[in-house]
This record gives sequence, C-alpha cells and structure tokens, in this order.
Amino acid sequence: MGRVPLRRVAVPAFFCLALTAAALAVPVTGASAFEGNYAATFGLGAFPLTSEYRWLSPPTTPPTVYPGLNHQAVPAVVLAVPNDSGKAYSKDDTLRFFLATDPAGENPLSDTATGTDRTGAFSAPPQAFVMSYPPFRLIGYRSVTMSKSAHSPGNDGFSYTQQTDAPADAGTTKFSFGKFYLDLGAGVPPGSPIYLVAKAYTKDVAQPIFGGENAAPGGLSASVKVATIARSRVVANSVGVALGSQSATVGPIAITDYVGSQISGALRFSIGEKRGVWVDAGSLQCPPGVAVAGVSGMGTDTLTFALSGPSPKGSTFILTGASANLDSATGGPRSVSASSATGSLGVSQRLAFVGTLSRIAGSDRYATAALEFVQAFPRSDVAVLASGVGFADALSANYLAAMRGTGVLLAEPHSLPTSTKDAIEHTGVSTVYIVGGTSAVDESVQSEIAALPIGGNLSNGTIQVIRLAGADRYETNLAVDTSVAPSSATAFVATGVSFADALSVGPAVAAMKSPLILVQGGSLGLAAKATITQLGISDVEIVGGTSAVYSAANVDLRGLGVVSVGRLAGDDRTETAAQVALWELSNALGFTTSTVAVARGDAFPDALAAGAVLGMQREPLLLTSSSTVAGPGAPEFFSTQPQGSVSGILGLGGASAINDTTLSAVLGSAP
Repeated sequence: MGRVPLRRVAVPAFFCLALTAAALAVPVTGASAFEGNYAATFGLGAFPLTSEYRWLSPPTTPPTVYPGLNHQAVPAVVLAVPNDSGKAYSKDDTLRFFLATDPAGENPLSDTATGTDRTGAFSAPPQAFVMSYPPFRLIGYRSVTMSKSAHSPGNDGFSYTQQTDAPADAGTTKFSFGKFYLDLGAGVPPGSPIYLVAKAYTKDVAQPIFGGENAAPGGLSASVKVATIARSRVVANSVGVALGSQSATVGPIAITDYVGSQISGALRFSIGEKRGVWVDAGSLQCPPGVAVAGVSGMGTDTLTFALSGPSPKGSTFILTGASANLDSATGGPRSVSASSATGSLGVSQRLAFVGTLSRIAGSDRYATAALEFVQAFPRSDVAVLASGVGFADALSANYLAAMRGTGVLLAEPHSLPTSTKDAIEHTGVSTVYIVGGTSAVDESVQSEIAALPIGGNLSNGTIQVIRLAGADRYETNLAVDTSVAPSSATAFVATGVSFADALSVGPAVAAMKSPLILVQGGSLGLAAKATITQLGISDVEIVGGTSAVYSAANVDLRGLGVVSVGRLAGDDRTETAAQVALWELSNALGFTTSTVAVARGDAFPDALAAGAVLGMQREPLLLTSSSTVAGPGAPEFFSTQPQGSVSGILGLGGASAINDTTLSAVLGSAP
C-alpha cells in the first residue's frame, strides 16, 4: 500500500522535495531560482573539478525568517555536479557547507564577536539524498557531520564526505540537502539574506572553515540564497467564522519592528482584497514611548491608528478585541496586512477562515451516537451496540458495523437509553449485535432489546440479538474481527490500553472494511496473533508511536507472515490523527476534505460511534488536545491541503466536549 510521509520520519518527506528540485537540473542564466553558477576550478590536486557546479533550489521564493525564533523551515536545495566521466570527485573527498549573509561566504551568519545574540544555526542535521541521472543511479540517503564556526555557539555548518567515486558517465550527481530548520538569535541583521555556501575539498588538502579565512585558492564552489531575515513581522491568530455571520472578533494581531522607526505616524490594518470592513477598533497596545492619538476607518477595509511617535527597535504593537464583517456570504480565507508611512510591514497573514461550522450533538453520548446513526442510516436492518462507559468494545464494533453496512449505538451497562431504543425502532432494525460481555452490557439490556418489536410494530416480530464477546477486550476484539469473512488483507493495529489512536483510525477501518486489531502496548498478545493468523493479514498499519505500540512490533508482525508494516504516528494524539487523515487521503479511498470532522482527543464518548459513519461518508477525523485546546494536529493537517479544499468543520458533541472557541480555532487553520 502507499505510504504517507510521517512527521516523525523526515526522510520520506524530504525525498519528495529532493526529486522536485532535482527535476529542474537545467542550465540557466541570469536571476532565477538557480543561484551561484560558479566555474568549479578549485585547483585542489586529487579533486579535479573542471566542470560547473550549480545550486538548484525548489521552485519557490526563499522564505522569510525572523530574528529570535527557532525551528524555522527552509526548503531543501540540490547541488548538481556533472560526473565528467568519473573525474568530478573521488571517494573521501568532502563538501563543506555553512551559513553566511553574502554569496561569497565572507560574512558568517553567526558572529558572536559582533553581538552575543547574533546567532544562526541549524536546528537539527539535514538529511542528504544522493542520486545520479542519466542513467539513474540511486546512491541513497546519507548522514552529514555537523560543525560550528569560531564565533557560533551552535552548529552553523555541516560536511558531507563522498562515499564513492563519481560515476564514470556523462550524467549528473545531485546532492540534495534539507529540509532545513534554522534557529536565529535576536541579533541577526534584519533585512539580510541568508546563503548556504558550499566548498569542496580533496582528502589531501586542509579544510578551511570560511572562504577568505585560510581558504585554498579557488576553494569557493557555489552558494544559494535560502532565506531572507525579516525587517518586521505581522502575526495574526486566525479564527473560524461561520458562513452568514454578521461580524466576528478577530486577532490578536501583533506587529514587530526589528529595525526601529518603521512604524511612524500611523499604523494601518487592511483586510485583504477588500473582503470585509472593520466594525470595532478594539484596543492597540503600544510599546513604551508611543501612544494612540486617534482611530479612523470604521466601516472600511482599513483600520488606522494615529501614533504619537516612531517605533523603537525590537518593539511590538498588539491589536486585540477588534471586530470585522468578513464578507461571510462566501467561504474561504481572509487575510490582513499592516503598513505605516514607511510602507508595508511584512507579508499579509491569515486573519480568518469563513466556512461551515456545525455540530452533531445530543443531550449525552448515547443521544449523540443515536443521532449519528439515524442521520446516516435512516433505514437499517442491522445495528451494532456496545457500552458507552468503556471505549474498547465500541472501537472494535466499528469494523463489524462497516462489514454489516450499518453504524454503532451505545448502551449503559445496566440499561438501554431511550435515545438508543428509539433509534433501533425508528430505523427498522431487526438484528442487533452486542459487542462485549455481560459486564459491559448486561443480560437485562439484551433481553430488553430482544423484546422490542421490529420497527415498533408487533406484527413484524421481535429483534434478534447476537452477542460477540471474549474474556477481555482483546478476546472480544478477536471475536469481532473473526466473526465475518475478511474482505481485505490489510489491518490496523493500535493499543487497546488507551483510545485516541484507535479512535482516529475508525473512519479508515470502516471505509476499507479492514479489521482493527487491539494490542497490549508492550506485546501483540495471543488474541492479536490469532486474528492475524486466522485472517491471513499481509499488510499492517500500526497507529501510534512506540510509546503506544512497542517499537519491535514490526518484527513480531513479520514473524506472523505480515509482508508490509507501516506506522502512522505523530508527537501527540492530535498529530497522530493528522497523519491518519493524510494516509486516508493518499490511498485512493475516496476521502475528501470538504467537511472534516473534529472530536475531543482526551475523552472518547462523543466520537466513539462515529467511525462507521465517517468511513461511509469518507470524511477524515481530527482530534483536539482537550475541550479548550485545539492542539497542533489540525494546523499540521490543513497545512498540507490546497487552498479551497475545505468547506467546513463538523464538531462531534456539544460545547462541553469541544467549546465554540476551540472549534473556531480548528476552522481558522483551514486552508
């Protein structure tokens, strides 16, 4: 099966960037995405570089980066070296790279000699990927050695040592590096470019650190501009706005002047493309020495604050409590830009996203599940029922429901909720599968269901009840997974100790009709092994990190005959759910992002029965960190999606599950 690049595993994601850049390896002249076309006549003896070296960068404008921020992304770059019939380089020759503010590499980016906070370093070692073409030769992924210059507290350079001689052909070797992440100190020079400079050395020549600093003659090979340090910054907290809303509170919006005096006389906030008007100015917090002298622009797209003085260097203005009517008749993103008498104060930022903001919620978890069931399956011969108090049996039930073409309802251990009973009767259910033993759903509930007339009409007879249960949640999971003939050789494996990972993969389980196999975290367990063997599973996706499902699980799975093992995982439950959603979109299952479901990630009740419904509707499920915190997963997921691909958000459960502000924040991160 296809794999989606995982956030925790950076190599596959970088591979795509490397191929994108490498495909552009054509000679060009003048200013373009290719920078630094230098003749590589290094004169270094055993390293006879007589061909041209050139940088290639991805076909994007180098990004803007900001002083004082860490882990700022910079796109991957590619160094293309014509092989020159094997003369280009030899095994153990070295390429050294460092960050500078000029293309010649004379001025290192990190220079604490000029200021203790003038620091620039790589957040982590970049990955290297090497290939040659034509003919295609995959040399593979390689590691680099990090280094630091004399006036840098962090690693501002790295080196790559050739592990083979250059191919003896007329092709080109492409050394791809990235994706980079930079840590910048507050003292880096605003407005300066950042270059990645490359120097090449034979194994027989001493290796200088910077060009111009004991450098061998001709040692400089090439450089490429990878970023520009901002002079100012606009940061806006994007909010979600429901279609048809008259106005919405936006922000906060923060403006930072890294240079000083860039904000003078007035500070203006403009809604992009005139797609909105300001209706409340809110409050502008100014740095010391600056005050608001007046406000204008109500009813227009530009809100103007008159100021009493210029902005000090490194100062920040913060706008809070402002409201705008954002042309909410049509959906999509809205932006805001800031300017002063000196001109624009940085790139425009997302202000809001206008879209459908809805919920499916009942008075409690049982009513929510019943509402989901009735809306998705207005007529159904079969229903699957599990306890709403515990999570394990209901998670197993989603697979059975998908195989039976129905959904999941919830019951209390000792009683049948009215909402569940009504859903069974109103949809014409004639057979109910109870998942779990009598401690989960006791015999009195089973008897009550068995006495219900089909469709509420005694002439139709009463409902048949079938129970699938084992000694524990894992044995129950085995009973469910093996109760129907498999339609897929793929299975999902998740921990049965906690619910979040299994919850997030529910839509994929239902859409693919692939079993969910619960494991004990530190081992597969006898029940899981039996499921895999009996169903002939050959392809497994583990859901969750190694703290959820142990790292050696892939080895044990292959020992059971599983051929392909993947893992979908993020740094927390919200990011794991995002990775699952990306996997669903990439595997031709028919999933779309027109509507994205969102459930609370630290409590299971409202989303417990949603997997079968979302799988049928081909809607991905994202999780929040809590009822009041959206978490990083939704922004991470939406950042990968094209603009206009999302129309709205469906919250599962009421405001006590996910409050309005949190649901709005999720919508606000939509593309």
